[in-house]
Amino acid sequence: MTDIETTAAGQDGAEPSMHGAFGSLRAFLKRQAGQPFHPAGNLRPDAMAGHWRSDGFDCYFYVPQHAPAGLLSIRFSATLPDADAQHGDCWRFYFDIGEGFRQEDSVAIPTGGGRIEIATIIDLPAPARAFRIDPSEAPCRFALHDLALSSLAVPQRRSFALLGQLRDLHRRGVLARKLVRAGGMLLRGEWQALRQRLASGAAGEAAAYGHWQRQRTVTEELRHRFVAKATEFSIRPRFSIIMPTFNSPPAFLEKAVESVLAQTYPDWELLAVDDGSTDPATHRILREFAARDPRIRPAFLPVNGGIARASNAALAQASGDYIALLDHDDMLAPHAFHAFAEAINRHPQADWLYSDEDKIDEAGRRSAPFFKPDWSPAYLLSCMYSCHLGVYRTSLARQLGGFRPDYDFAQDYDLALRFAGATQQIVHIPDILYHWRTLPQSTASGGEAKPQAELAARRAVQDFVDHGPHRGSVLPGPLPGTHRVRFDIAGEPLVSIAIPTAGYRSDDGRSWYVLDLIRSIHALTTYAHIEIVVAENGDLAPELEQALRDLGARLVRYESEVFNLSDKINRLAEATRGDILLLLNDDMRIISRGWIEEMLMWCQQDGISGVGAKLFFPDGRIQHAGVLLLGQGPSHPYYLHPASEIGQVCSAVVPRDYSAVTGACMMVRRTDFLAVGGFDPAYRINYNDIDFCMRLNVHTGGHFVFTPYACLEHHESVSRPEPEAGELDRFNRQWASAVGRDPFYNPNLSQTSARFALTTDPRSLAETYGL
Repeated sequence: MTDIETTAAGQDGAEPSMHGAFGSLRAFLKRQAGQPFHPAGNLRPDAMAGHWRSDGFDCYFYVPQHAPAGLLSIRFSATLPDADAQHGDCWRFYFDIGEGFRQEDSVAIPTGGGRIEIATIIDLPAPARAFRIDPSEAPCRFALHDLALSSLAVPQRRSFALLGQLRDLHRRGVLARKLVRAGGMLLRGEWQALRQRLASGAAGEAAAYGHWQRQRTVTEELRHRFVAKATEFSIRPRFSIIMPTFNSPPAFLEKAVESVLAQTYPDWELLAVDDGSTDPATHRILREFAARDPRIRPAFLPVNGGIARASNAALAQASGDYIALLDHDDMLAPHAFHAFAEAINRHPQADWLYSDEDKIDEAGRRSAPFFKPDWSPAYLLSCMYSCHLGVYRTSLARQLGGFRPDYDFAQDYDLALRFAGATQQIVHIPDILYHWRTLPQSTASGGEAKPQAELAARRAVQDFVDHGPHRGSVLPGPLPGTHRVRFDIAGEPLVSIAIPTAGYRSDDGRSWYVLDLIRSIHALTTYAHIEIVVAENGDLAPELEQALRDLGARLVRYESEVFNLSDKINRLAEATRGDILLLLNDDMRIISRGWIEEMLMWCQQDGISGVGAKLFFPDGRIQHAGVLLLGQGPSHPYYLHPASEIGQVCSAVVPRDYSAVTGACMMVRRTDFLAVGGFDPAYRINYNDIDFCMRLNVHTGGHFVFTPYACLEHHESVSRPEPEAGELDRFNRQWASAVGRDPFYNPNLSQTSARFALTTDPRSLAETYGL
């Protein structure tokens, strides 16, 4: 379903007055009576008052309420005392619009931090007869506090749009400044200007992408420049475009082929293999285009054999150096193959190349750009982020057996995974070169559009794992179209949990942060082979020192006239005995079982320098989900976002590759830590962890992985002294070649915000391609 929280105010009618808008907002925010919900299936009351227990099978709440078609507000809250088992799982909210409770008529409710707080809007395509809430598929215990469903009238829609704008400004840290500016406009009587500002802000993302498209339109002049530039290529790769067809929508098929004919780079062939279409229009269109251009070579199979078999028929006829995969209703950017040819000239050994993509609707409107990271193997195991446009070396595709019919509907994902297992020569082109058509039963319209595609994809990931160096199992991910890999742990290495502490008391004064942390380690850690080593400054309270020893912690004294956190951590690491070093701040609390196993399985993978966890503030908001090296310096994506934040294409709820993670919870191999000299004491307080990550990446030739399935609570900087002036400048100077050029963050995105927002100053095509 479409989330329309930021719909522009007044787009469906006259602008409301300021009084009317804020009055509607107040009315909308009033607490509504909770909806009746009835436990059903195997759901049963728990011994704890007010709680329910689900065994994970056929457990749900039934909500007997009707709702008209249109916008429906959903407010829902629950807590999960067994949150340790719930991170990464998700609940589902179903609506019956006449076809029963179906997967395609549902929305996912991700969980995090043991809390669910959802306030969102969905667009019901038809009147709803009833609703249903399904808890996690994993066994769990929970308390359901509130469920409110309400159809929205037009004023409420506008009010919610305004609320979405205010929330977005708060996330960006500019709400106070914007409110002061708005107040000044009101005092000056600039009502119309303020209304225009509000409306333009609500449509900001669409406007930003519209600006990006205008800056990168292939004009007739640029077309001539592209053609001239291509004559300078020392390598002239030929591309064989594989396009299976089957009863293709005529208008979209024509547009797909026209987009190939419009290519500025001429060295291509289109292998359109029809898979037994019964609609004569498909044959007619392909033959007409073949008559126009000899590079279009259609073939017609007598019976429908599936996408993989049709693709293999095309692969058998391919004469190009590379194959490119084009769906029969999608479109290519005019300069797509020029961009790939240029990349091959820069990377002649490239075996697999992929570009960014967006969506295009039936009317030709483009939206939802996906500006991807460079090669991200952990991310690929969670979802096929690379997707379109994928270009593969023909000889290697044949060597690997081409397309496998057993994986139809995910045959391209299966091919990509086998390429990932066979080569490291993988190149990303940061440009929108493919337009994916959104139709009701296209996977472009959402991960739930083709359930069989998700099942085939999961089998493809399992096959990849089965044939890799580390065996494991593949489970459903937190959202449709995603997967969760659980690798087997190799051996039973000793994990040294290293905790530097200043011995501060907790907020309530009844305990100490480090003591609460170690108690939570003992309560929720399921990995047995650990040691806990604590570095202290020689001034611990005697009762704290004794309590730590009673819990099995080994104490290491750090003494220095000038406090240096890097030096303290290095001395701590030297005192450990394990194969694996797990650094933890003392102001943390473990909130998920299996957290060490989750981090350790990634730490044992080839090419992984280390692993970071997902950290939440005590109020449930996100503190850490990886670190980006933006032009402004190291930055935290999704910082202060709610626990339910999904992120850019699920990147906040699935494992993802990063250049760095926070040292507040970081797992590395101890030998690697010592080999690079640990943390640099030149960074006394801040950025020592990010600098360490960068140096470790150089040493290992790898990168870090963030996993959302290892979760901790963090009272950030409770135990940390005041920041050292100049450390950010030092980092930015030392790593000037990397800052603003993070391979796991697309260059088309903002360098001053970690919100994955589009840059406001996109490069032109002429700049990008040297035209």
